[in-house]
Amino acid sequence: MRLKSYFAGTVESAMCLARQEMGEDAMLVHSRRSLPEARHLGAYEVVFAASQDPALEAAAARTALPLQSPKAEPVPEAPSPGLSAEMAEMRRQLARISAQVSRSAGRGARRSSPAPNPALEELEYALASQGVEEDLAWEIVQKLAPGATQSELTHFFRKELTARLRISGGLSSWSAEGSPGDSPRTIVALVGPPGAGKTTMLAKLAVRYGISARRSTHILAYDGHRIASSDQLRAYAAILGVGFEALDTAAGLAQSIKENARKELILIDTPGYSAADFEHAGELARFLSAYPHVDTHLVLSCGAKSSDLSRMVDRYNVFGPAKLLFTRLDETESYGAIVNESIRTGLELSFLGTGSRVPDDLTPATADRIVDLLLEGRPSRAVATA
Repeated sequence: MRLKSYFAGTVESAMCLARQEMGEDAMLVHSRRSLPEARHLGAYEVVFAASQDPALEAAAARTALPLQSPKAEPVPEAPSPGLSAEMAEMRRQLARISAQVSRSAGRGARRSSPAPNPALEELEYALASQGVEEDLAWEIVQKLAPGATQSELTHFFRKELTARLRISGGLSSWSAEGSPGDSPRTIVALVGPPGAGKTTMLAKLAVRYGISARRSTHILAYDGHRIASSDQLRAYAAILGVGFEALDTAAGLAQSIKENARKELILIDTPGYSAADFEHAGELARFLSAYPHVDTHLVLSCGAKSSDLSRMVDRYNVFGPAKLLFTRLDETESYGAIVNESIRTGLELSFLGTGSRVPDDLTPATADRIVDLLLEGRPSRAVATA
């Protein structure tokens, strides 16, 4: 069995080279984008396999000594178990990547010219390195002008991504029932998995949209399953000089919201439910569904794996979040998950958390900011706090 890698601008070009050299029986084993150190050889690396070099096989046939009498009937040799298993595995691999090759064929159609656009390839590579889903990246890139310059591509990409993202960089208010003169209130609930940074984010919102905006603020901590779970938030509230209550029932939440009807900003902190204890989330989910005017943000760590984030978003959908809020941008250099989940779910992006400082490391989400993260990587602290 002979394996060989071929590099070319498209998978199809590599297949043509392989078939010319190794024959029509050559089998495609694997294809992928070239590693950075090999990108000068071609955008894609495609591995092919053949049973033997035809020239060597013919030479071996001419020089081999007969092992049997010329009159003896040839006895077919049983295939080696190892070779059979290897061929079966290669067939399974070929079946798995057939869909990928088909997609690559469609992508190669627009690159039929002998000189692909390096700027477009660089953009594709940047999106892949940022963890943007392959199909989503392809949908975006294929709409861009193939012959555009790098600056033109950046402009087109920014425009395309802006059209796809839903942004709501702030808190949503509602007007309570009563006279038209009633001032709008804002009730915010932060939900999300453990360790996402909900408590720190709530303190940042209290400073930015409560104290700094001269709005009367009240903080509620809901958690009936953990002892002393609200101590950190209680300390924040004492330092900020705002009202605070720790509650362990949904009925208590409803009563407190009613009693604090004159507060302009109410912030609700909630526990982080893991997959193992999500059975305790039902009461809070029912409460939020009964209060549709609550501005519910799903808080996610940008440092989590994209596949894990998708599962978390689907699990926390029971709370009916209207917005996604991403934290811990300072702990990663991959920001594709922000785009992946926003476009996949259709939920609005509200804020980006870039560190633990209160309230500095908080930025309202904007399409331009997200494009900059994808193309330029981790922002500096100076930019993050601007």
